Amino acid sequence: MNFWYAFFVSFGVVLGTSYFFWKFWKIKMPDLTWLFILVIGVILVGTLGARLWTYLFSDVLWKEINKNNDFWQRLKIFFGFGPKGMRGLSVHGALIFGFFYCLGIFTWYSRKYQISLWICLDTIVKSTLIIQIVGRWGNFFNQELLGEIITSNYPNEYGWIPEWFGQKLKFVGDNSNGIIRQPLFLYESFANFVVLIVLIFIVPKLGIFFSEELKKHPTFIKVKRKKKGVWEWIKWKKKQWQTLNNLWKNNICYPIIKRNANPQVRISTGKIGKLQILPFTKNKLYKQQEQKNYRENKWWKWIWLKLCLFFQRDSKEITNLYNPSKLKITRLGVVFFLYLLTYGCIRLFLQSLRYLNSTNNYNHPMEITDIVSIVFVIVGFLGIVFCQFIIPYKWRSQSWYYETWYYV
Repeated sequence: MNFWYAFFVSFGVVLGTSYFFWKFWKIKMPDLTWLFILVIGVILVGTLGARLWTYLFSDVLWKEINKNNDFWQRLKIFFGFGPKGMRGLSVHGALIFGFFYCLGIFTWYSRKYQISLWICLDTIVKSTLIIQIVGRWGNFFNQELLGEIITSNYPNEYGWIPEWFGQKLKFVGDNSNGIIRQPLFLYESFANFVVLIVLIFIVPKLGIFFSEELKKHPTFIKVKRKKKGVWEWIKWKKKQWQTLNNLWKNNICYPIIKRNANPQVRISTGKIGKLQILPFTKNKLYKQQEQKNYRENKWWKWIWLKLCLFFQRDSKEITNLYNPSKLKITRLGVVFFLYLLTYGCIRLFLQSLRYLNSTNNYNHPMEITDIVSIVFVIVGFLGIVFCQFIIPYKWRSQSWYYETWYYV
């Protein structure tokens, strides 16, 4: 039965990876060969992290491993080749370990090509959602991730549920044939699908709805409703949206990477010509003091000056340069942290519905899952605030690529 879980997760990885490659190819990211290293590594690290998380926070698994003195037998149990009850992978473990691996690769990539780290993270979470949406159906075929009993009298009750589906909505150990449990895997898969649609189609262009300057543009005002009727109203609204969308694109500065070009000259735009490069120079006093402290090995003063310089940075001019019309824009990083916020909420909701016993859910301790989900929610909320209102105006650098990439 574990074949189905592996099949759906693998299929989800193929779909998620394909989206990731396609998105980066579409926005003309340079040197896509590094993506192969990323994909292979994140699969290995995520799988090991998922199993390690299960190992660390499962009392039953700990006891089973400690009962065996043979090293190879312990290793087999750790990697899921032991008894059936000792298998399992933790989504939180895969997400956390996979995130830190991606963070390292993306940091190297962003520094090399002067592309914002948040572009990469905003893209990878969409691929992660695709994997989760498809992978959860492996739980259906394995009869896992189910909640409390809905009815014990199926098909006399809930007869509208197809038999092939209803027979899977119970644990293998349930005695009664008429039992149906809440399909938590379906709830999570559907919720993640809704989040994916929002992150791809709605969040990046929220600014269109809040940029009143676009609605005052002569091109938009000329869009009139010619006839009465529902169909004509629909066509009129469609035309309005297309006009707003085109105005939005024409008023956002699009940097386009010219492969293998010098970072200082490889930005070009279609409407306002080449972007000017804003000089960013350190205060001379700071620079001289830094060099002096470094030579005299006063590392604590050197670190203090670095921190002062970091917090005194100001990038308002650079941020405004990318948005000459001063439209409302969803900033980079919001998609990533919104994913953390929504997924934390989804998991908290599912945990409240989950049926807990030592046999079927040993590897999902209530306390650990709740704590991690709450951390996701808090970090997600704070991250959205920082990415939208603070980071763009404090810590951005010249000639780097930022949220204009959303709209390419």
